[in-house]
Amino acid sequence: MLTLPVFEWVRPTSVDGVLRELAEHPGECLLMAGGTDAVPNLKHRLHEPRRVVALAGVRELHEVRETAAGLELGALVTLSALARLPALQRDYAAVARAASLVASPQIRNMGTLGGNLCQRNRCWYFRDEHVNCFLKGGEKCFALDGENQFHAVFTQGHKCVMVNPSTLAPVLIALGASAVVLGPKGRRTLKLAD
Repeated sequence: MLTLPVFEWVRPTSVDGVLRELAEHPGECLLMAGGTDAVPNLKHRLHEPRRVVALAGVRELHEVRETAAGLELGALVTLSALARLPALQRDYAAVARAASLVASPQIRNMGTLGGNLCQRNRCWYFRDEHVNCFLKGGEKCFALDGENQFHAVFTQGHKCVMVNPSTLAPVLIALGASAVVLGPKGRRTLKLAD
């Protein structure tokens, strides 16, 4: 039987509130947007947080803005909203198309841009609670010599061969997109390729 770990649920209404939760409870929080990746990970005990910080109430993360530099998309914009966004369809059709192809309509209605970019990998060794693979602090990547048909094709010199499962990351990287990251180091802008 699978059971969820016991945790406190908090729902801040601002980015500052989220940052405060992370600062006051370092290493204890799991950020959750749509939950399409977080809930299965909780069930498989890939995360055992003391606090789940629900991001849905942070209005500024739902915003979409057209600027002179391009389009700014909030991390909590759902994949279905991205696929229908007129500015995205007009100026960045590949991103709208990629968003429209993610999983199922139910996942697209709940899943978010930030969640798609930050989701955990789909490696069955990593997701098996009984396997201590490299990503979980173990000594080796079991996919190198095991079941690996969905893993990286270029493995020479890599300690882990699982690829990022994001559907949006490749097209956003190809377009030279950047992400604004907020955290203990303040506000930073990083190229998605990095």
